[in-house]
Amino acid sequence: MFDQVPVAFQYLILAETALVATIVALWAVNRVQARRQRAGDLADELAKWGLTKLSAPLRQYSQGDYSEAIEGFVALAKEMKGGTAGAIGLMEEAVKKCAEHYAMSNATKCRELIAILQNGAALKSTVETSITV
Repeated sequence: MFDQVPVAFQYLILAETALVATIVALWAVNRVQARRQRAGDLADELAKWGLTKLSAPLRQYSQGDYSEAIEGFVALAKEMKGGTAGAIGLMEEAVKKCAEHYAMSNATKCRELIAILQNGAALKSTVETSITV
């Protein structure tokens, strides 16, 4: 096939092929690195808001430790399937952080949150009273 092509052009084709292969490989590696960087940033943000059980496997993924990340996500899924206690345990710290954020920054949202909590406490006491009577 290349018998009719001059040797100089054969070398040129070989060099261009190597250049294209290198560019494609670098592009693919940079995409993976960018995805890992975004995962690391998300893990930091989740940890800051109290979702540490979700941020830990995401951090492992961002560091390239895929087997540990998968184990972490599987453990998290099992905990979530374990009932409402698992979901509440996951969200408890995040809810506290959100409430703290509202208390510090938005008076209207803070009053709404207080009303929700007071209504919930009143509802709980009503339910407990009806159960004991």
